[in-house]
Order: sequence, then C-alpha cells, then structure tokens
Amino acid sequence: MWIKNLFFAKTTISQVLFFLVLALICLTIKTISGLDELLLYDRYSIEHGEYWRLFSAHLVHLSWNHTLMNLAGLFFVFLFFSANLSALSWWTLLVCSCLGISAVMYFYYPQVNAYVGLSGVLHSLFISGALMHWARQRFESVAVLLFFTFKIIWEQIKGPMPGSESMAGGPVLTEAHMVGALIGLLFGTVLMLWIKRPT
Repeated sequence: MWIKNLFFAKTTISQVLFFLVLALICLTIKTISGLDELLLYDRYSIEHGEYWRLFSAHLVHLSWNHTLMNLAGLFFVFLFFSANLSALSWWTLLVCSCLGISAVMYFYYPQVNAYVGLSGVLHSLFISGALMHWARQRFESVAVLLFFTFKIIWEQIKGPMPGSESMAGGPVLTEAHMVGALIGLLFGTVLMLWIKRPT
C-alpha cells in the first residue's frame, strides 16, 4: 500500500516544477564560476547592504559532492512528500526557511562569518512534509520525524554526523539544521491547524 502511495500520489505540475526549478538553480550556481562568491552568506557583506545573501546563501554549495548530496535529499522530499503541500506552500516554506535560518545565524551566531548550503532548508522541507503526510501514512511520518529528532539531538551533543563533513568538503553548521527543523515544525503545525480550522 505504501508503495502505491509513494509512486502514485497526485503530484501536480506546479509541485513538480518547484523541486525541478530549485534543483536547476543550485546546479546553475555551482556551474557558473565565481557566482557562488556573490551569493554566499558573508556577514561582512550583509552588514554592508548585500541583503540578498540571506536568501541566496542556501542555494550555494561548497563542492559538487555537497551539491549532489543536497539534491539527493531534495529528491527524497519530492519522492515522499511533494503532494502534501501546494506549490505555493512549498515556495513559501522555502523563503521562510532561507530567511529564517539566515536571520538566526546573523543575530544569534555572530561568530558565523560565512555559510552555504541547502541542508538547513532540507530539514524544514522534510519536517513540514512529514507533518502534512500524517493523515495519509502515519508510519512514514513518525519514522521521518523520529529520524530527524535523533539527528538533531546527535548533532547538538556530538557534532556533525560521521562522514558528513568529508562528503560535503568542509565544516557542517549543525545549528542551521536545528533552526531549519524548528521552522519546518512551526510551518507544518500552522498548516495542519489551518486545514483543520472550522469553516
């Protein structure tokens, strides 16, 4: 039953386009030499008015391995949860996650001078997707939520997951994962309450 729901969920063209466009943007940025320097989270540059970096930093990656690793994560969000949120909700969550994570980095982690990567946003997408998947497949939702709960706790106590820094090609900012997960939890909870509101 879960296989049928996984591969034959009623995903719309607009939902597919969200994931496709996001993946293509990440690939394009990595392909064009020097573009990442204009888009990464750079605290000094943000302090001097380059506010677009608060959003664009999450679309930049350290290496091709880092890029492909995050795009693999994005593919799994699409595979399991793409039909659970409307395209507008996915785009809204993307913007909220990017800006929310960057804002927390800026105001609460002043020691972070540079940051790139989609992983924090992926935590938001996974958590919100799992929450909205609850009514369809509760087992899958619980499994995903438990996995990310364990992952966040591990990273806050022990540091990055084993092998993640070598795969990414640089240090992993686990705080971004935690903040992304919290944003996803908040966003998904609000959506669930909105859907269940009396009409």
